[in-house]
Amino acid sequence: MKPWVPLLFVGVLTGCGGDDLSGPPVLRPGRDQCAECGMSIDDQRFAAALLIERDGRREYLCYDDIGCMLDARFGAGGDLPVREAFVHDHGSLAWVPAGEAAYLAADRDSLRTPMASGIAAFRDRAAAERAGKDMGGEVLSHDELAARRRARDQEGRR
Repeated sequence: MKPWVPLLFVGVLTGCGGDDLSGPPVLRPGRDQCAECGMSIDDQRFAAALLIERDGRREYLCYDDIGCMLDARFGAGGDLPVREAFVHDHGSLAWVPAGEAAYLAADRDSLRTPMASGIAAFRDRAAAERAGKDMGGEVLSHDELAARRRARDQEGRR
């Protein structure tokens, strides 16, 4: 046996473990599917992701629409063991920690998103406000957006 074969085998085994995942995922547009609705993630401007940990193993859940991520995280039964949450900056497509982003919540006809949530994320509030001048809507923090999603879910269950 070649001396490097055992090292390769050990490398493959340790590389398969998901418990060392951190940071945002590598998104594969057109290949990855939304963990909430099953649609293909094609438009990265609205993509979102959660890094969760179950039974000591970490995995990514990717979403085609920020609304899908919010439903999974804050909707009925939203008890996912979330370690980190990320959204794509609408302009640059760079991943941004979800709690640090500013969100534009607009009418679904003004801001067309994959699942009609009308929500786009921006790296900072100024960028969200500039986009809001064109599309209308309201700029919200992550906490404000989550509270609205929870309230909407509560209304739906009454």
